[in-house]
Amino acid sequence: MWGWFGGGAAAKKNAPKNAIINLREQLDMLTKRERHLEQQIADQDAAARKNISTNKNRRPLHLLLLRGNLVFFWLLRYSTAKKHSTYMLFSCPGCPQTEEA
Repeated sequence: MWGWFGGGAAAKKNAPKNAIINLREQLDMLTKRERHLEQQIADQDAAARKNISTNKNRRPLHLLLLRGNLVFFWLLRYSTAKKHSTYMLFSCPGCPQTEEA
């Protein structure tokens, strides 16, 4: 309602700053998710290596490798989203150039 009476100017003035803040928060979240998925991949690789040397049954190994591939798929998706967010952060036309966090 305040936008009708001139109160929306503050929201327009802060829009570039809010966009930068939101993109940085998104980049931080994606970085944390990437680290978590990399740790999961390392753990599953270690479990698969342990499983191949101790068990003669290959089914658990096969399941671990499938699960690892699925985690790797999500890691690629998060990596692509992070690159896109970084691109958006540094190519915002109304935003001042910012340093990468």
